[in-house]
Amino acid sequence: MSGHNQSPPRRAASADLLGICRLGALPFACVHDLRVPAVARTLDLVHDTGARLDSARVTLSGQLFTQVGGTADPALRSQLLQLRRDIHNGRVPRLPSTGLPPHLRAALREYSSLCAAYAALRQQWTVCWATARAHSRTLLKGYLANDAFRRGLVLSSTSQWRLLRGSLCSRPTTHRRSSAQRSVAT
Repeated sequence: MSGHNQSPPRRAASADLLGICRLGALPFACVHDLRVPAVARTLDLVHDTGARLDSARVTLSGQLFTQVGGTADPALRSQLLQLRRDIHNGRVPRLPSTGLPPHLRAALREYSSLCAAYAALRQQWTVCWATARAHSRTLLKGYLANDAFRRGLVLSSTSQWRLLRGSLCSRPTTHRRSSAQRSVAT
């Protein structure tokens, strides 16, 4: 669970992809086929759960701080401080076997469950993103065969054409700008 604050990419990548397709003059149906609503839904769930986790972390950290101040037992104090450090650093805390008040034990269990849910959603997002990316790459490879798309993309943005062609072809090729424009004219 360490480092849960590392967020997945935002939706800007899909907006860039749609921009390339419109720039290359693909029909709307082609652009519509590139939509990835499952990725967007999963990403929303990841971000919402991450926000809930951050809120729970702040609340639980405050409760632990209060509990540390009211504890005279050095062993319990040490356990509480370790729990607080773990929570502050985004790690899933290990519950001590004894000494915690019931409300704090329940809050720690809830926090641990939220950590597990967040990790599962991130894994789900990773799989969903990889599947959508593979599907989009397959579609874009097919779109590269569309002469109107190639011409529109080269005339609009030669650098975008090279990036798209290089990233989708099995063996990236590099062309000087003039040769790329000549290939479109033929």
